[in-house]
Amino acid sequence: MYDNSKEALAYIMREYGADVLLGSRLKNFFNDYAPGVKRSRKNVVFFVIESGAAEILKRNIGAEAGEQEIAFRQAVQKVVEEYATERSVVENVMLEFTAALGWEVSVQTQKPQPAPAQQNQPVSEQPAPAPQNQPVSEQPAPAPQNRQTSSGSQTVPVKPSAGSLTPGQRNVSFGKYLWRVLDVQKGRALLLAEEILELRRYHSSYASVTWKDCELRGYLNGAFLQTFSSQEESRIVQTVNVNRDNPWYKTPGGGSTTDKVFLLSIEEVVKYFGDSGALRAGGEYSINDQYNSARVAEYGGAKAWWWWLRSPGYYVNCAVYVYYDGYLNLYGNSIYSAWGGVRPALWLNL
Repeated sequence: MYDNSKEALAYIMREYGADVLLGSRLKNFFNDYAPGVKRSRKNVVFFVIESGAAEILKRNIGAEAGEQEIAFRQAVQKVVEEYATERSVVENVMLEFTAALGWEVSVQTQKPQPAPAQQNQPVSEQPAPAPQNQPVSEQPAPAPQNRQTSSGSQTVPVKPSAGSLTPGQRNVSFGKYLWRVLDVQKGRALLLAEEILELRRYHSSYASVTWKDCELRGYLNGAFLQTFSSQEESRIVQTVNVNRDNPWYKTPGGGSTTDKVFLLSIEEVVKYFGDSGALRAGGEYSINDQYNSARVAEYGGAKAWWWWLRSPGYYVNCAVYVYYDGYLNLYGNSIYSAWGGVRPALWLNL
């Protein structure tokens, strides 16, 4: 008999295995082996099973450490969204599950400071410099290849030219990458990478930073931009991006920027992937609507993954992201996470 949930979960794993630890029978076993655990704590343990978070852990038992950490965060978010439970409490319980499984998951336990009051920011007319000491490889993504879609049909890249592109068009080849057309205006097209090109930190330190000063912006307008030929780069438009405050939490957006390559904002994702009205209505944590599937992005040609937006999250050391299942998470993830998907966007002269 145990009076704390950590020891009870570890015992159940040792004696009965992951099928019980992460299965529907856990409730009966847990009540038997942890009679001294407070009801509120038991409820969170049961939420892990009932919300489907345990299934996320189960699917990643044999995964690499990085993917297990992603699964951990996805499972936490699932419980938080389903049961409106405080994130720190859910993280604590989820760490007990992953410890029982033998996973090594690191979680930033220091509570971030509230965002400072917004300052007037001048519009920068210069592209951000290339970042220094980036922890992730700066090798460009491989050249696009004809590949099989999820339905089994082969996609053929299309070269962008005047009159050839329409909004919604996919697999447009430009540079070494495949793109999706989001918008066409006055001889210019807004392109978004068809898939996540790589995984990279938004910023290499856990600091208060916005899109204007983050290292990911520097990388995209530096090393990544240099993967295009001089002729290709001449077609990429210098774009003034308005970086709005987080519409739910009022976290400062950090002022406008001038970029050749950028990430989408909250408002742009809603505009181009579908607007259910949930953004205007407000809420907690994320938007879960009929456009989830449209927002899903793949990494490596097969596996759905989460991807960064440039907008700030609840704190200025968090950035908004699109979850692996298409939820638009306005609370955000730590800018220091090395597992964020990068899906660049740019305006192209046709």
